[in-house]
Amino acid sequence: TVSTWYHVFVIIRTDTNVVDAGFDTSLTAANIPANYTVYRRIGSVRFNNQCNFADFTQDGDYFRFATGNLDVSTNDPGAS
Repeated sequence: TVSTWYHVFVIIRTDTNVVDAGFDTSLTAANIPANYTVYRRIGSVRFNNQCNFADFTQDGDYFRFATGNLDVSTNDPGAS
């Protein structure tokens, strides 16, 4: 989906010791497959307006997007 954040998780099935990775729109891994009971978020990525993952670089735990995101667009922001 356009402009949607996806969180990347490492997931583990403790009954078979299978390790995998997956994407979820939930920060709490609410949509991971059944029987995967252990998970850890390893990062987040975002689809841009062209339905592609937005370009970024990673240095350790630091993610930097190639272009910034416009949060506010107004000609008259008011006094507050």
